[in-house]
Amino acid sequence: MDNASAPVADWIVPAEMIQDPYPTYRRLREEAPVAWVPALNRFLVTRFGDCLAIERDQGTFSANEESSTSNMIRTMKGRSMLRKDDPAHSIDREAIRPALSPAAITASWEQIFERNAEKHLDAFIKKGESGDVAADFASPFASDNLIAVTGLHGAAQEDMQRWSRALIAGIGNVQSDEDVWAQASRTSDELDSTIDDAGAFLKMNPDSSMLSAFVNAETPLPDEAIRANIKLAVSGGFNEPSHAISSALWAMLTHPDQLRAVRDQRASMLDVFTETVRWISPVGMYPRTTTREVELGGVVLPAGARIGVVVASANHDERNFENGGTFDVFRAKRPNLAFGSGTHYCAGSWVAKAQVASVALPAVLRRLPGLRLAPDSTSGFEGWVFRGTKTLRVQWGR
Repeated sequence: MDNASAPVADWIVPAEMIQDPYPTYRRLREEAPVAWVPALNRFLVTRFGDCLAIERDQGTFSANEESSTSNMIRTMKGRSMLRKDDPAHSIDREAIRPALSPAAITASWEQIFERNAEKHLDAFIKKGESGDVAADFASPFASDNLIAVTGLHGAAQEDMQRWSRALIAGIGNVQSDEDVWAQASRTSDELDSTIDDAGAFLKMNPDSSMLSAFVNAETPLPDEAIRANIKLAVSGGFNEPSHAISSALWAMLTHPDQLRAVRDQRASMLDVFTETVRWISPVGMYPRTTTREVELGGVVLPAGARIGVVVASANHDERNFENGGTFDVFRAKRPNLAFGSGTHYCAGSWVAKAQVASVALPAVLRRLPGLRLAPDSTSGFEGWVFRGTKTLRVQWGR
């Protein structure tokens, strides 16, 4: 591929970005906002305006990756809606719209989320007046919610977490680690069997879940598409809300003035959620492919160019967010790209907001008076294609 017109960022070492990718993103935004990265065999796009332009032009910047080069398709052994353009994308999306709409959240999911929050906070509090709120609350809470929303009712919390982590590792396997591929393949096969069994039951016993919506859709979808889309929900539906909960708590606890503002209702939980996913975007990058020669950010990209849309960088872009690397719930309200934009805007965004902003964060602050970081607590943030914290040790009590 001819990438002669693009700056070459041959200084990027992906493995070194796992602990903290933001200095790399800052340098790219300033020096080479559209850059060819040999280590990734793709162009990285890092400024907000360019990423937004990509999202708004699926005719030029296609989500329909080649199967042979797509980590997601290889991991899921099928093409989900995120790797389709319209009209194919809209067919899949429309099939599950009833399960993920605001009306469905009010009718079906909010009460389930509230019960799960109380159950897991009860268990967490019984352990004493300190603990790991990421591992012992956010993770099991998100797992139980995901079991209900997907319709995989026979799954256990541990299954959901294991499946999600293996799928996420496969999707983010930019350096093609063979052990990661092997684990992702085994997980995909295990999930196929689970999805097929649950789908057969829900065909005869429909409920409000995603899988029920798929198998009972007016326009039937192929089994491969159903499996891939449920695997998509498993990968993101655990990872993103659990990380958003722990990231939001870390942000508030390290910014006590902002935590006081939330407790005093001078800032809302939705403000906290929105700022958290901008500041630490759970999904940091996703791919697109050009369908024609096009100029982007002063660089001429050839047809067939493989692009990484780095929304985690775009959401820190100082051209759009003043002091973009700083957490600030009082920030002037501006759209960010944590859930994407345009036709591929995340179908599960309302479910994520309900879990985190409406239920989990208010419940944690209500049930854990005096919440503070434990003396040995660190953020534990890691990852760049997907980023979050696995551990967050806290204390509570007056």
